[in-house]
Amino acid sequence: MGNIQRLRGRAGWGRRMTAGAAVALAAGILAAPLLAAPAASADGTGNMPPLDRPERVVDTRGEGEWRLFILSDGSAAYCLDYDKKAPPTEHELDEVGWAAYEGASKPWNEDPSVRGKVLWILSHSYPALSATEVADLTGLPKLSENELIAATQAAIWHFTNDRVSTLASDGAGQLSSWLIGQATPIEPNAADGGAIDLIPGEGFRNQAGSPVGPFVVETQDIATARLTATAGVTVVDAGGHPVDAARDGGKVWLSASAAHRATLTATGTYVHNTGTIWIDPLDPRHVQELTKGSASPIVRQDTLTVDLFSAAPTLVTVATDKADHDKVLPSSGGTVTDEVVYTGLVAGNEYTLKGELMDKATGASTGVVASKSFIATGAVGSVLLDFAVPAGFAGKSLVAFETLVNASGEVASHRDLASADQTVTVEPASPYDPAEPGTPGEPGTPEEPGTPEEPGEPGTPGEPGTPGTPGTPEEPGTPEEPGTPEEPGTPE
Repeated sequence: MGNIQRLRGRAGWGRRMTAGAAVALAAGILAAPLLAAPAASADGTGNMPPLDRPERVVDTRGEGEWRLFILSDGSAAYCLDYDKKAPPTEHELDEVGWAAYEGASKPWNEDPSVRGKVLWILSHSYPALSATEVADLTGLPKLSENELIAATQAAIWHFTNDRVSTLASDGAGQLSSWLIGQATPIEPNAADGGAIDLIPGEGFRNQAGSPVGPFVVETQDIATARLTATAGVTVVDAGGHPVDAARDGGKVWLSASAAHRATLTATGTYVHNTGTIWIDPLDPRHVQELTKGSASPIVRQDTLTVDLFSAAPTLVTVATDKADHDKVLPSSGGTVTDEVVYTGLVAGNEYTLKGELMDKATGASTGVVASKSFIATGAVGSVLLDFAVPAGFAGKSLVAFETLVNASGEVASHRDLASADQTVTVEPASPYDPAEPGTPGEPGTPEEPGTPEEPGEPGTPGEPGTPGTPGTPEEPGTPEEPGTPEEPGTPE
């Protein structure tokens, strides 16, 4: 597998939409903030928390029955229920839950999709979007503020009151029809929702001369992920055709003509929807409900980095005794140095070389391991890896196995029990091994009984007759002294 590094699994809050990004909805009125973004959900349900003070209607825009109500916090609000009257400016409004509120029109109460479609309309029209943004989104001519207000209000009443409206301008009518036709139910959701992940897929391969992959694109609450890669690298599908986007579960590969450290980035937009309803507590049955909501795009992103090799990486190794550079270790142990020459790496990338000494006779691990991390200085280079071999392996042949890895897994390896270059031998143990408390010298102690020679101490060894010292046993000849018996021979 190539070198894959996750730089960021899931991006934090991204940029939001411009001035009209926060959308307000009204049940008697649906509000989209003109001057300030809505507060974040306190409970993660999408229902906005109560404000520190009640809201009032302080102004209106538009003409005729097509009105946009301006609230005391700067929000703009559309009417939700055509059959109710606008709230008096002197009345303060109380907040109720978006999802649970059922005091509005019959369609609102009985058809859950109505709430979702109203929220969608507000997030795709004025003032959530500017006049220019609405034109760009719909492909229609740019409309005046009055036309935008009329078209949006008419589309809302279409769902909340089953009302068919006749609009003064063709442009307003076209926009209203577009909003009605495109409206898709959406619901309040959590601020921290939405995710994108790039994951090496099953059968992932990174081989020279072929695309690297697959990478699986996983999304949550994000329709499409946009895909980009480092300059010189192309994102392709299974057939090798360039692609720039993928949906949840999509698979892509990276293709390059030369060795690269490539970055693959997947970016998508999560829309955080909120909704809150305000009612007039003095006359809730007859006064329009005011509802705030927002549809705020938030960028989510995931990025992976992978090494693309121009040639398959290889390892060549030679193991020796570090002390004298031969192929034999003392029976008491020592240090094995394995010089590993690599090819096909990407200069500047980090790798880790992991080694293990194996028992050649059994093929089992000796438990002696070593590792070293390094930065490749080029496609070709070398690394020295030292193994500390303790006593206990006398007479054995040890074979160095090497594996080169990076952040994602194995890049290359050299494992061959029959390789002479990777093998060192440990000398057999000697019966007089100095490592054994010096007992081999003890057998010499029997020579100590030279003391029997002490009878020569009288210093006679330097005197004439010393050659006879060894014959001291003849001294008992003194019994011959009684030669006196020969004296009787005197008669001769």
